[in-house]
Amino acid sequence: MARIPLSLSLSLSLSLSLSGIAYAGEQRVDLTESSYYYELPADAPVPSTEVLGALTWRYDGQAVYTVPDTECVSESNEWVVPNEVVGTDRLDEYFGVGKTSRVDHLHRRWVLESVDPGMVDAAVQAYLAETEALYGVEPGERADTTTQRREDAGEVVELENTGWTRCWCGGDDGDYVIWDHSNDSLTNAAAPLGERNRKILWNASASCSATFVGDEWLLTAAHCVTDDFGNEVDLDNVFWCTMENLAENTSGGFEAECFATDAIYKSGSWQGPPDPVNDFALVKLNGFPDVGAAFPLSQGSDSAISSATDYTAGYSRKNPGCDDNTVTTGVVDPDFNGRHLRVANGTVQSTPVGQIKFNTSTAKGISGGAHYYCGSNSSCSTGSSHWLTAVQTNVNMSVCGGLTAPNCWGNACTGGYSTGPSVPRLWAWLVTVMATL
Repeated sequence: MARIPLSLSLSLSLSLSLSGIAYAGEQRVDLTESSYYYELPADAPVPSTEVLGALTWRYDGQAVYTVPDTECVSESNEWVVPNEVVGTDRLDEYFGVGKTSRVDHLHRRWVLESVDPGMVDAAVQAYLAETEALYGVEPGERADTTTQRREDAGEVVELENTGWTRCWCGGDDGDYVIWDHSNDSLTNAAAPLGERNRKILWNASASCSATFVGDEWLLTAAHCVTDDFGNEVDLDNVFWCTMENLAENTSGGFEAECFATDAIYKSGSWQGPPDPVNDFALVKLNGFPDVGAAFPLSQGSDSAISSATDYTAGYSRKNPGCDDNTVTTGVVDPDFNGRHLRVANGTVQSTPVGQIKFNTSTAKGISGGAHYYCGSNSSCSTGSSHWLTAVQTNVNMSVCGGLTAPNCWGNACTGGYSTGPSVPRLWAWLVTVMATL
């Protein structure tokens, strides 16, 4: 499919976020004032099942969407720590048979019906061969991905998503690159991390980031592509944009690219926010951005990841109505003047099962952004191997003493942290879904 030109995606972003653009032959049907679906075109195929690689999917009808809430709200939510995190030793549960869903470009909703263990193994071996050819073998021991109990089961934690709120204006912490849409130029600030930053995309219709993990595959936070109830959002409204130049640390002479969403895959364990263990989703684009090789997924053990420097990168949230011009407004605003790609580094605070907590002063509003380490190269210099360890999703608000999240990032207050799902625990799930092309 042809990519969506940047100029078109910018001019349409506001209308897209409100009404969506239907594919040819589709008809939107409003069920209530707050929900709707698209009728399947008469000539569209409707198989009862569809086999994609190791996974068999059952057609579950047309996806029902909710009208997005445009109010500027900020709220924390309580998360009850689960008793256990299911691993690859319980394969059907791990993949979410009967629960995991995908929605495609025809707005057909599919539910995972079965998993072929032999083809899962084939997908794993193929991914290992590909990434080892590009990056070599990841150093250190591998993670234990079997089912494990949580020592803190039953505890209640107050968490806030890092990609929904559009009300905060804040300081200038973290290095960044500013993209000026008026002349499509980049302005450097403290030298970004080169080719790694090209693999971080910005959701042009929300306030999230995503990381390239395959030719046309993005890994992001589930709450970036689902509603309050954990259901997928309207694919017609979700666009992703590259903001980086292929020539490292240069400005001008390039065009950012924007792409539509072809499909969204979310875990059957994700029922809505907050849930830092299951807050992840794969997004399949309708094109191939030119970002070079994708970000390799880490299989590192907790000790290997904890001993390395944590790096994070992502695009900050929208801030309409803010006076502080060091923090950018949304791309749909007529006075849009750029967007910061924030990068920071820090340490891993702890690694509870299925989750990683970071003492890293992460950028405001980078839900879906990358956490990664650089193997034996602690400086993470250009050209070093780098491995994706987690998806940024939440900050802990339980211990902030009345502070709002912008003032409670990472180690900014005693006991505070940012957190998200552990990629090594998700590794087989992600690799198998991406092998369905």
